[in-house]
Amino acid sequence: MVAIKEGIKLGDHFAKVDAPTKPWVVMRFLTMTNSIPHVQLHQKGKSNRRITLSVAALSDKRLYRRVDEAELPSPSRSDSP
Repeated sequence: MVAIKEGIKLGDHFAKVDAPTKPWVVMRFLTMTNSIPHVQLHQKGKSNRRITLSVAALSDKRLYRRVDEAELPSPSRSDSP
């Protein structure tokens, strides 16, 4: 699987460069008909918010950066229902 060659694994955390406090978690790898590898992510703490990105976009350091779980902000009151 290409994503593993890129160093992306299930459960990895990423954040948009311009929104570092909203981490996204890799949920699954997708095989698309155009053969460009994609991943589906959900926003940490909000599993109903999902996005699909190409592995290339997720690997682009100008767009996303890998986040270590130790770096993640603790849940805030605004995230609770």
